[in-house]
Amino acid sequence: MAKYRVLQGIYREDGRTYTPGQVVETKMDLSRQNRGSRKYERVENDPVEQDNVLGPMTVLALRALAAEEGIDLETATKKDEIINTIKSERAERENQRAD
Repeated sequence: MAKYRVLQGIYREDGRTYTPGQVVETKMDLSRQNRGSRKYERVENDPVEQDNVLGPMTVLALRALAAEEGIDLETATKKDEIINTIKSERAERENQRAD
């Protein structure tokens, strides 16, 4: 099984619908469906690799991702502010786990 983050469009499997920002765990190789545009990004356990996914995501997808991860965007309204808030929160959570 591999995990992929939906970057654009909708992915449906087993009666569930996944929208941009959500992660789907599947047996299929979704990277093969990226013809023409990047619709899916494989998600590894490496936080640096996961952060590289944020740039191509839309503001709507970033907001969905923040909500999925329980991140309060506070006053972040611009794309770069949202990305920085997500990265900061992830780093803070990682530091708390390390302690």
